[in-house]
Amino acid sequence: MSWLFFSLCFLSNVALSSASEMERATLPDSLVQVASGAQTAYALQTGEDLKVADALRSEGDALQVAESLRSEGDAPQAADTVQVADSLRSQEEIEQVADSLELSRYERRMKRYSSVWQSLQPSQFIMQNAGNMGLLSFGLGWNYGKRNQWETHLLFGWIPKYKGHSVRMTMTLKETFIPWNKRLGEEWRLEPLTVGLYANTVFGKAFWRSQPSRYPDKYYQFLSTRVRLNIFMGQRITVIIPNNKRKFIKSMTAFYELSTCDLYIRCMFQDSSVKLKDIVGLSLGLKMQIM
Repeated sequence: MSWLFFSLCFLSNVALSSASEMERATLPDSLVQVASGAQTAYALQTGEDLKVADALRSEGDALQVAESLRSEGDAPQAADTVQVADSLRSQEEIEQVADSLELSRYERRMKRYSSVWQSLQPSQFIMQNAGNMGLLSFGLGWNYGKRNQWETHLLFGWIPKYKGHSVRMTMTLKETFIPWNKRLGEEWRLEPLTVGLYANTVFGKAFWRSQPSRYPDKYYQFLSTRVRLNIFMGQRITVIIPNNKRKFIKSMTAFYELSTCDLYIRCMFQDSSVKLKDIVGLSLGLKMQIM
């Protein structure tokens, strides 16, 4: 009985030792599993921490975005402030510009007035012989147009005493058109054709506007002896004075004109013996451009 007891004790110890060894043998696997679970948990925890960190980072970015949005929200206010300041500054500038514009309007008006007066200032001096204006006529002229193709002359002439008649004075208003001109070098210019008309009158009681009663009815019809209408055509040649040699005149022009008056034309149509050469007269003249 004792031997059986001891045998049972021995076997139980062996079994216990085997169980202990088995537990020791299985312990590393559990530890590995525990370690793997710990690593997995750590990894999970680390992933969560990374997510949290990312979330925090995202939150920080969101804060930055919010700050930027707040800044953007403040930007319009700042822009509005700048615009207000600019508008105030612009308003002051506008007032200054308005003052200057008022002056400019005044200056422009004065310039316009002065230009009108300048346009009335004569730019030519003319001397002409014959042409139903008198033996010699002197006057002033104005040239205008895009090409200065128009000229207006006001002339006063002198008719000498002849066979007991007293000296008489004439006045002529003349308009000239120059269709074109041609340059002949640097200092010369040719005007191949000039045409125009003029009206002249003779001062004195011997000339009348309407027919006196001493003449038969409609003897002179609508024509009067006080005012004559004339037409002409001619040519000119001009010499231009260089700038360094100018003193009083800019250029000098010599011209001739072939002219006739309304009374002579009427005579030619009424009398077949009167020819064109009988009613056309030659006139010579000089023109000095002073402006």
